[in-house]
Parts: sequence; C-alpha cells; structure tokens
Amino acid sequence: MHIAGTDNTFDATLCEVGGDEPCSDPAALSPGDSAVLTWTAPEEPGTFDFRCDFHPTEMTGTVIVE
Repeated sequence: MHIAGTDNTFDATLCEVGGDEPCSDPAALSPGDSAVLTWTAPEEPGTFDFRCDFHPTEMTGTVIVE
C-alpha cells in the first residue's frame, strides 16, 4: 500500500516507511499474507488517496482526516 503525500499526489521516489509518502515493503509479503501500515495522519484536515503500486487502478481508496 502507498499513501499519497501531503500534496495528495504519488511520487514513487518518496515511497518509504515513515516518509511523506508511507508505503509497505512489497518484498515482505507473499500472496495471501496481510500486513499493517502505520501512518500518522497530518494535523490539517484533508483527503488522502492510497493505492497498491502493483495494481494502481484496481486497488485504491481514500482516507479522510477531519
């Protein structure tokens, strides 16, 4: 999973655990596994997209920070 940065865009070069665009490590998961991605939401309200970098059109969603 890859959560968009504070500008709500995706930049693969910024995808890192704990970074502005947090993401899970795809090498750590096998098919059928599950995982948790811990993310600290920004203090400012907003809408943030997330996606699977391997299936970016099929596996997407939105996180709403109020």
